[in-house]
Amino acid sequence: MNAFLEEQERQAKIRAEWLAQRRSGIGSSDAACLIGLGWNDAASVYRSKVDSTPEGVIDNDLQRGIDLEPIVARKYAETMGKTLVPAGFVRSLQRPWQFSNPDFVGEDDRYTEIKTTRGFDEEQGWGEPFTDAVPAKYLVQCQHQMGVRGNCDHMDLAAFDIYGWRLRIYRIAFDQEFFDWLTTIEERAWREIEARRPLGVEWEDQFREECERRVSKPGTAKALPDTFAAIIAEMHEYRAIEKEAGDKADAIKKAVAREMGTVERATAGPWSIKRTVTTNNQVRYTFTNKEKSK
Repeated sequence: MNAFLEEQERQAKIRAEWLAQRRSGIGSSDAACLIGLGWNDAASVYRSKVDSTPEGVIDNDLQRGIDLEPIVARKYAETMGKTLVPAGFVRSLQRPWQFSNPDFVGEDDRYTEIKTTRGFDEEQGWGEPFTDAVPAKYLVQCQHQMGVRGNCDHMDLAAFDIYGWRLRIYRIAFDQEFFDWLTTIEERAWREIEARRPLGVEWEDQFREECERRVSKPGTAKALPDTFAAIIAEMHEYRAIEKEAGDKADAIKKAVAREMGTVERATAGPWSIKRTVTTNNQVRYTFTNKEKSK
């Protein structure tokens, strides 16, 4: 067996072990989803814990984050004059069902979480550097990580704008009261999951009001002219179209992946499709239109 195949097998084994660990409790990315602030909903968290089916094709945003993580970590380390090493999997000693998998830890024994973003839009929750003004889902993730670890007064979040190719560093202080509230919800969810009682669409709704109160920050308010109501509505319509287009594109990619199987190359009319497997055992597809490339 050549070195490339051996590395693929090693990475596949590591990922399988990681996925098995994730099914053993509630992690930091699950936490935000359970209170309606995450990437998915509570029902998705439930399915990820009870379904042992391997994950499918990783979407573009997640793959981008994986690929850029070492670059962003290096830029952060250079900026802060620190040395980072992978933090690894951490399980709570008091609550074995509660775990986290922070990105990196420095020689000061504090965590650093790495994120990529398309600009620092205030509407998304981004604020001034070296504050805790980050999107709520990231704030929840960091609070969970520090609480699971214990004895941690703050951590950094290094966010990298892929459009402007710029780094911003944020500092998140640990909030014990918020973590205790979050842990109560996580524990309730885990008991439901252990009993194989699915978390329905109403799960997040029961925490939404309290969640908004806890993660919102005081500030000034301004009434915009009435004309902005139509503009904002139009913006949301465009975003809905963008999301629908993205969902359809992902569905098409999955259909192509199923049809190709394990072959490395395929053609469809003027299109050439290349399937590659990275050293992290992630499958990527490249689509090239031969007519447009002439």
